[in-house]
This record gives sequence, structure tokens and C-alpha cells, in this order.
Amino acid sequence: YKLMAGEFGAPGKIGDRQRASVRAMVEKALASPAFFSYELADEPEGWGINPIFLEAAREMFAELDPYHPTIVVNFSTEGVERYHDCADIMCPDCYPTYFVDGTTRDRLNIAYERPKVASACGAGWMSPQAFDWHITVPNKPTSRGPTYDELRAQVLMGLCADARGFLLFSRQSCGLVNWHLWLGAEYVGEELLESKDVFLSPTLDVRPELEPAGADVIAGMKSFGDDLAVII
Repeated sequence: YKLMAGEFGAPGKIGDRQRASVRAMVEKALASPAFFSYELADEPEGWGINPIFLEAAREMFAELDPYHPTIVVNFSTEGVERYHDCADIMCPDCYPTYFVDGTTRDRLNIAYERPKVASACGAGWMSPQAFDWHITVPNKPTSRGPTYDELRAQVLMGLCADARGFLLFSRQSCGLVNWHLWLGAEYVGEELLESKDVFLSPTLDVRPELEPAGADVIAGMKSFGDDLAVII
């Protein structure tokens, strides 16, 4: 959002001060071997950021550095649809918010629904909840971080939705007390790497039959060469 401190020229144009600031940031980023991408906005639909501005920002970054992608994170399917032209990678965050009594603030299947929309819009990733942000909700018990099984379930739903990557947002700042998530994320990553070709293949237009019929289960089937994966 530091970009917005600069002055707009014509609508959809980046001001000279903004461009100079971004150019200096790009030079620093390119000096790091660990650098991957530019996150243009985190949940812009909650801040009322004009998509035209972010589209111009995307063009600017592509001009200054055509070798690293841009990312926009959204907290809703509507946000993904509105901002899908604003970045190379759409990465919705899918945070059910778990409570100690076993309930969640949002439906668990948002880990499927939001990445599915992002994938349909182009290069879709997802940000599973891998932390406990100690959220306070009236008349609700204390929040908690997901268990290892819950984290893995989010990732598997994302794979069914054809997510091409996973961003563990806030893991550094919010996950220190959840030691199982530090270990769990590493194990999930190793599992994906073992069969990355089949996991990253498009989900086939085939749905496994489940018992009982109509069970509230998300499932997908993928194939790559002689490998076949059924994700449930």
C-alpha cells in the first residue's frame, strides 16, 4: 500500500514518485536469491482499492522485472473475480478459523470453493490457514490453530480445486506456538513433492462414487503418465 502514497497521474497511471520507489524496491529484491514474487495487495476488496490501479501496478512490475510474478490475495470468491486481472497469481486465503469446541467461523469447504474460482481465472494458488491468530468473536470460545490433519485437509481440497501453489501466510508471525504446524507444513510439502507431477495435473472431469451417496465430501481424481491419484 506504500504505492498509494504516491500521486496518480491520469486514471490507471502510476505517478513518477511511485515508479521510482518501486524501481528501488525491485533492485533490492533481485539481489536476494530467496526472492520469489511481488505481493501487490492483501485483501484489496476490504480496502476498496480500485482494480484499475492494481492492473497498472501489475504492468509496471512486469516492465521492471518480467521474471518474477505478482500476487494478489483475496478473502472472498467475489474478490478473486473482481481482481483477477490485477496479478499473475490469484491466491485466496481460506481461513475457517477453528475454535476449541470443534466449531469453525466459516465453512470448511471454502478451502475448495475459493481456489476453484482462482484456478478458473488463471493461475490459482491458495493460502490455507496455518496459524492461530487468536481471533475474538462474541459468544464464541477461544480460537485455535488447525491440527495437522486439518491443515492437510485444506491442502487436499486446494489440490482438488487445481491450486498450483500454497502460500503459508502469517506462519512466521502467528505460528510459533503451534509447533505441530511447523512440523506439519514440512511433512505436507514433502508429500506433495513426492508426487508433484500428478498432484499439479488438472483434476479430471470424473467424480469418484462415494458412500453414502451425497456425502459432504470433496473428492477429485488426477492422472499423469501411469500415475493416478484419488484425493478425498
